[in-house]
Amino acid sequence: GQHQASSFDMVLKNLRKLRSAFLDGDCDYFLEVGGDNPPPRNTIKRLMGMQVDVAAGLCYYRARQGNLQEAGAPMAFLYTWSLDELPDDLEPELKEQFQLAFVNSPLVVPLHYAKNWQKLSVIKPYVGGTGMVLIKRNVLERVGWHLPYSKLFSEDLYFFHQCNMHGYSTACDAKFHVPHFHEDGLMF
Repeated sequence: GQHQASSFDMVLKNLRKLRSAFLDGDCDYFLEVGGDNPPPRNTIKRLMGMQVDVAAGLCYYRARQGNLQEAGAPMAFLYTWSLDELPDDLEPELKEQFQLAFVNSPLVVPLHYAKNWQKLSVIKPYVGGTGMVLIKRNVLERVGWHLPYSKLFSEDLYFFHQCNMHGYSTACDAKFHVPHFHEDGLMF
């Protein structure tokens, strides 16, 4: 609703300011750390070791009213070209939102829809949360943060999608768990 739109506006405004300040400087990498994601030890070393244009750790959804994904599900998605690959019991409204979000491009579906997703060590290409992400300068020179057309996806998921569509290499270390604060202060 209106509250979600205003919080997206605030997040986008701040991300755009940070991007602009970064591009005015001379650094080669931009480390985005979500306000509710305390960085684990060795974050930079682990993300740089992936040797991709955009590297991320794996976040998980919090229990929050309005989330379409259940708490504890990975905040990560896989590409598919067909709605037939989506689960049969998926609500029609969700299928419609997938179509709206990814017109003329592959659809992204939640990672936990895939069989054996827990066995993955690296997710490539990656579309997911930006709780902890390391971005090369050349990516931010071309790609910024925008609000997507679908209520299913926030600015972080759309950022990764745009990076992939522009040909940048993206990956998530699925074994690098990025903590996520819950409203009552607990992390998971």
